[in-house]
Amino acid sequence: MMNKLRRRMKAEEGFTLIELMIVIAVIGVLAAIAVPKMSGVTGKAKVAQVKADFKAVQSALEMYYAEHQAYPDDESTLTGLTDYMSGDLVTKIKDDYTYKSTGANHQSYNLTYKTGDGTTVTLTPNDGLSTTTTP
Repeated sequence: MMNKLRRRMKAEEGFTLIELMIVIAVIGVLAAIAVPKMSGVTGKAKVAQVKADFKAVQSALEMYYAEHQAYPDDESTLTGLTDYMSGDLVTKIKDDYTYKSTGANHQSYNLTYKTGDGTTVTLTPNDGLSTTTTP
């Protein structure tokens, strides 16, 4: 009786190759579905972060304008905004975003960020915050 039990246990060790292949295929299908959805979430999170940054920058730019009757000339003069917001955000503007003073005597500005997926976030004093996506 023990020999019969030992033979049966030996015959049932581990998984068959087909069982392993089915499990791998199921994991592959789940990964193929989940990865694209997760990449969309990170892109949306980045746009949300940019919008939050732009709102803080907009407040600082308006305070700067109230004091100087003009917006900063270009990215090099943005350091004047450190009186109104954190220096980290000023550095982020210079490194990640595009700032351009427009209009006669720097009476307007355009702050832009372009993501890798074709989304552009723009801030202007007249139009406010806008987001456009190009496929």
